[in-house]
Amino acid sequence: MSEPKNIFYHYTSMDALYKIISNRSVRLMNTSSLNDRTEGNLELGDFWNLLNEAKKEANDEQRTFLDSLTSTKEDLNQKREIKLFIFSLSEKDDSLLHWEIYSSKFQGVRLAFDVSVIENYICDDMLVGFISLVSLHYNEESLIQFVLEYIQKILNLEMQKNENLRIPLIFNLYNSLLIIKKDKSFIDEKEKRLLVSTESLNLINLAMKGLEQFPEMHEMYKKNLKDLRFIPLQFDLVRGKIRSFHELNLSKIWGSALIPEIMLGSNCPQSVDELRAFLDANGLENTKITISKIPIQ
Repeated sequence: MSEPKNIFYHYTSMDALYKIISNRSVRLMNTSSLNDRTEGNLELGDFWNLLNEAKKEANDEQRTFLDSLTSTKEDLNQKREIKLFIFSLSEKDDSLLHWEIYSSKFQGVRLAFDVSVIENYICDDMLVGFISLVSLHYNEESLIQFVLEYIQKILNLEMQKNENLRIPLIFNLYNSLLIIKKDKSFIDEKEKRLLVSTESLNLINLAMKGLEQFPEMHEMYKKNLKDLRFIPLQFDLVRGKIRSFHELNLSKIWGSALIPEIMLGSNCPQSVDELRAFLDANGLENTKITISKIPIQ
């Protein structure tokens, strides 16, 4: 029996689709341009209050670790300028709002991604803890659950035993909350994001440094990171703006299981026959092509 699919959607332009398919990768873009002006804004007092609320629902082990994080308060006060990079997905299929805002006013495309395939991939030893796949949260209750799940992952990996990781981990939690917290006005978007922060990248560098005493493992880790094409910061012109991004290579999981369907917008000028030939030439032979049912002229 095949695994159940967990489909989320990415609305974008034809130009972006071409880059995704040709490079077999997605771009995690710098969050400097977001549609919610309150995003990326979390006062430190509100952050610590949220952690205190989380303690009320935490088990003993989680509560002990949360208590230990108070020693990082001064460090967090001094270092808040962290960049975040995201790739956005939505539960909404064939959505009028998403076509209008994110897909060149119905002239672009909507890609379907099976996020269960992505989740298995980022749980690989090379990526676990560095790249997250998170749902956006629109109220305090769901933010508290996110905090507890984050802490439990740390405990499961026994990362709390390494005191050198405590500050990077609290920075990563703070900045993860920055990007998953969204105003309730946007709740209809039902958004999920691939997310990485500069603190996550610092964790990768720490892991690399820790492996220097094991030359063979260090070289293997270095080669795997190169194959992922993830570490170098890159730049491109997007809608008239220079934007920075990190590229995540999906070659290892590439195929129609990852992208089972591509939908053309109602006003998309793309030839279906040409798109079919392009997909077939790029390892997506079983990916369906459909057309939006929204009757826009």
